Amino acid sequence: MPLAVLNVNALAEKQVHSQQFPQSKYMTRAKNMEPESNQPEKTSKGLGGFIYFSSIYFIATGMGYLWAYWSSFSINILEYLAISDVLKHAAFPIASSVASVLIGTVAGTIMGSTHLPPGGEKDSPIGKKLNRYKRLIFLVGLIITIACFASNVSYLLLLAPFLAAFLLMIPVGNLSQVRRLLPDNVRYTVVFFLCLVPFLSITTGELKAKSTIEGSGFQFLVDPALTSATSLRYLGHAGEEYFFYDPREKTTVLIKRLPDKPLVLGRFKR
Repeated sequence: MPLAVLNVNALAEKQVHSQQFPQSKYMTRAKNMEPESNQPEKTSKGLGGFIYFSSIYFIATGMGYLWAYWSSFSINILEYLAISDVLKHAAFPIASSVASVLIGTVAGTIMGSTHLPPGGEKDSPIGKKLNRYKRLIFLVGLIITIACFASNVSYLLLLAPFLAAFLLMIPVGNLSQVRRLLPDNVRYTVVFFLCLVPFLSITTGELKAKSTIEGSGFQFLVDPALTSATSLRYLGHAGEEYFFYDPREKTTVLIKRLPDKPLVLGRFKR
């Protein structure tokens, strides 16, 4: 009799376990499915954050170009422009200067991409020495970069954005957020390019203003009574105003735009 009771109890336990096992499996599957329901929400938040920060990035880049260019003529162009017009006025000059750099960067990434072993070159003898003096190297590089930006020499102004991008490439590329977003084989290339563009937009605007003032390259208002060297040099337009630079008086001239009177411009390049 006790043996029969024991067998009945064992059979009951097996039935209970057989009934509970599918339930626990379904419960586990349900738990695993819970994060998937939140995936679209996380994706939308990530996309919203990307659009927000990319908008700030492009507006700041355009503002840098406009500030560098128009401040050379002591003009606050924002008095004549809306924020929505910033990218429209700065897009073409910035794109022209950045296009060749972008092509070279992409070509260098494709042709020269190599996968380094864990630790990379930082574990080599030269890498260890550079890592030991990285703060001193960064400080010296920062001083040289600032000196290039402050210089009035064209090739130094053109060199300054690349120095600034090199200085920022490693610390920005090592940020945890950046490491999660970009794969290792292109991370530093993408970061270098993104750091380069805002600085390059500033020097592009400054160099364009410099060529207009010095007379090495500019557009001018065609006037039969004047030569290209003495004619008003076209700077741009904003709203209902045309802006010109007078090389004889070294002043800025504003002319009201008239719809029935065309503006005839010539181009001079030394």
